[in-house]
Amino acid sequence: MKKILGVIVLVIIIIIAIFIGHLLNNSNNDKKEILPQKSYIYTDVDKEVTINGKKEYDLEQNTNNTDCMIDLSGKNSFRLLVSKIDAVESKALNVVANADKEIYVKNYNEVTEISETIPGMIDNKESFSYSFNYVDTTSTKSFVMNVHYIRVNDKTYVIDIIHLAESENDYTEEIEYLLSNMKIGTEAITTE
Repeated sequence: MKKILGVIVLVIIIIIAIFIGHLLNNSNNDKKEILPQKSYIYTDVDKEVTINGKKEYDLEQNTNNTDCMIDLSGKNSFRLLVSKIDAVESKALNVVANADKEIYVKNYNEVTEISETIPGMIDNKESFSYSFNYVDTTSTKSFVMNVHYIRVNDKTYVIDIIHLAESENDYTEEIEYLLSNMKIGTEAITTE
């Protein structure tokens, strides 16, 4: 009889322990859901450009590329490059973007789907952008190049976003997020 009573008490203790463990696990999951999503801030050496990227984008910053201010690379050949050129004050930004497009696309092989240069806004500043597809001669893969021009004071910033053409829809949300979370010019300086 004592053995049966001992087994019953042991079973009740195990059931209570499992129930308490389940309650604690659910309360921890609820806390995880309300925590803000972690992000990373990428900036150039002079802190003229700052990009806030979500952790899930898994971007890495290449600090050895001296040809540009920011060089980010991600999965599946995704790249975001930011460079700066001296502004030609006598020329409108759309004229600079169109002239540069004519020269720029000649540097790539098998260029297709060249878009018109369209106006937009990045960091509440006027921008102009265009895109085109090209085939990389080394990998023979098709890529999409999105090029954005933004002028701040006497500088023009050029943002190149490159990704595999076959995965274009996979990058739409990521590109929109990165461009909308970019600060350019003196406002980019952070205290973090």
